[in-house]
Amino acid sequence: FKILINSCLVSIIVGLIYAFLVIENEYQSTSKIMSSSQSSNQSQALGIASQLGINLPSTMQSENHRWVYKAILESRTLARSLLKEKFNTFEFGKEKTLLQILTHGIKNSTLNISKLELIALDRFKKMISVYEDSRTSIHTVTVTAKEPEFASKLNNALINTLDEHQRNYNRSKTNDARLFIQERILETKKELNLSEENLRDFRISNRRIEDSPSLLIQEQRLLRETTVLTGVFTTLKQ
Repeated sequence: FKILINSCLVSIIVGLIYAFLVIENEYQSTSKIMSSSQSSNQSQALGIASQLGINLPSTMQSENHRWVYKAILESRTLARSLLKEKFNTFEFGKEKTLLQILTHGIKNSTLNISKLELIALDRFKKMISVYEDSRTSIHTVTVTAKEPEFASKLNNALINTLDEHQRNYNRSKTNDARLFIQERILETKKELNLSEENLRDFRISNRRIEDSPSLLIQEQRLLRETTVLTGVFTTLKQ
């Protein structure tokens, strides 16, 4: 009985010492995010497309939106953008970059900046977790760190970086679409001018076509081609 009691007491004491003196405290900062512009942008896109007679599958766009956000949050591209951000911590001091914080204690002078970044990226990836609710499309982002304020600041920086990444991506896609439309306007204008000239030349060469079914059909084809190109050109200009 004494051996059993002593064993339990020793186990409890060792457990308390390990919990309070050996294990480092960890704090978690959690945020729930969803696209603030998803519904408005999607409705505008669907409205414009419907005016042009195009049906866009909104459910498919929503599915793409869900997996893209999770992939971006867990990507090294987003993490690499955060390595230059500066944070204040009790352990490492003020105005230290995330790269310095995550690689603190590495004394190997042979490591270049690229290898240090890889080490920092791997450590950062272990600090964050992303859970996606498939029913609501809400992502729960959790950042774990040794200091509560640092965890909160890093969480905010992660969300801000994600927002900036999405803005740059949308801006890039908009510019690509604008350049594509401008090129198509020039090409369509050339085709329309050529079609109009063909129709003009045909009418000049054939003054009276009422009695010729083949000439009437040929004129209808030229008119149809010109009408279609006019519609495409007008839509692109709009």
